[in-house]
Amino acid sequence: MRRLFSVVVVIAFSLVLSGCAVGASSGQEVHISDSGFNPAQVTVKTGGKVTWTNDGAAAHTVTTNEVDSGGLSPSKTYSRTFDTAGTYDYICRYHPTETGTVVVR
Repeated sequence: MRRLFSVVVVIAFSLVLSGCAVGASSGQEVHISDSGFNPAQVTVKTGGKVTWTNDGAAAHTVTTNEVDSGGLSPSKTYSRTFDTAGTYDYICRYHPTETGTVVVR
């Protein structure tokens, strides 16, 4: 049991040193349906990329204060790399009740 504990501590320490954060990854995918973004919130590390895929039947956008994907036809994708930590709220310009958030740590 003591050896197992030591192994777990070493792995956890290695993850901390390598910059891995629990709950954050270097890339995330968001699926867009005709009823919204799924998941509505994702978390990425600084420098991480988010890719949105339109799985709906209608065109959608990913629109923030800084960026607008333009119209995404069904089955089209849009990707963005986030280089600055912060919280980025976005909407679909065509359907303003469809909202999402990217958290960058």
